[in-house]
Amino acid sequence: MAKVLEWDVLLKICETDSKLIMKNYWKGDYDHITEKLLKINGKEQLNEKTVKEMWAVYKLELLKQTEEYIPLKKEYKPKKRTIFPKQLESTWRRSEAWKKYFSYFHQEKIFRSIRRLELK
Repeated sequence: MAKVLEWDVLLKICETDSKLIMKNYWKGDYDHITEKLLKINGKEQLNEKTVKEMWAVYKLELLKQTEEYIPLKKEYKPKKRTIFPKQLESTWRRSEAWKKYFSYFHQEKIFRSIRRLELK
């Protein structure tokens, strides 16, 4: 009797937008947020509610205030770096010097290995 192996394979991955909306909590106006939260009248708004309902009211108000008083983070744009001609030239010279050194080192290695074979 032959056994059969079965498995599910994911064939396609949905692409997501990599830009996330993030809040800049460092620049939030927390004084206004606390002021608004302190204005919640517990006797009128939270009267005869369960703890979960009270927390939901408080949480909803907090979310409203964070939307209003905490700004969004700005998109990070890296600065374009300009390379001056002298920098390019020195980079090119360094690269050429490294190529010469490496080729010399490689040739020296080959020469020594051939010489060792001849001496034996």
